[in-house]
Amino acid sequence: RVLLVGPGLDLAPRTAFLEAGPPESYQPWAVIDALLALGMSRVDDLEVVGADINPRVVEHLRRRRSSAPTLTLMSEIRDSETVSLSNEYREYFAQLGSAIGDAAENPRAPGGHLHKTIRVRADVARALHAETLDIVTSRLDAPAFDLVVATNILPYFDDVGLMLAVTNIAGMLAPDGVFVHNEARPVMFELTAA
Repeated sequence: RVLLVGPGLDLAPRTAFLEAGPPESYQPWAVIDALLALGMSRVDDLEVVGADINPRVVEHLRRRRSSAPTLTLMSEIRDSETVSLSNEYREYFAQLGSAIGDAAENPRAPGGHLHKTIRVRADVARALHAETLDIVTSRLDAPAFDLVVATNILPYFDDVGLMLAVTNIAGMLAPDGVFVHNEARPVMFELTAA
C-alpha cells in the first residue's frame, strides 16, 4: 500500500520535462512504474492512494481509475552544441513508463527533445485510488501504508503545520514503512526521529 500526499495536477512532470500534453497527475504513474519495474510489487497486489486537499485533483484521479490516461513526456534538455545527452539518460527515458503501459516514441520531436507517449494499461489504472485529505488536520481511516511519499508539499508548512503533517503521516505508516520526502529543514530530522 502506497500513499501519495499531494500528488497535484501538473502541466508537466516535475522531472525537467516540458509541458507537451494536457494537465495530468504524473507522480502516481511514476511511482507505480518504479515499483513495478523494480519488482517491489505486482500490479495485482498494489494499491496506491493519491490524497490531495484539492477536490479537482481528487476527481481527476478518480476519473483516471476508470479511464486510463495517455501520458505525454518530452525532455526539457536536448542534444545541442553545448549539451550531449548521456546514454544513461537516454536509457532512463526509454525505460520510463514501460512497466505501466505501452510507449510510443516520437523520433521527430521538436528541437531534438526526447519525446514519447505512454498509454497506461487499464489494470494499472485500477491500482490507483483517490481521497480528499488535508494532511495537517486529518488522516485517512484506512489500513497502514508501506510507503508514503510527500514531495513538494512540506516546505509550504510552518514548523507547527509540519509537525502536525508528519504526526498524521506517522499515524498512517506501517511498522517498518518508508516515508519519502524532500523537506530539508533541521526540524524535520527531529520530528522523524521522534
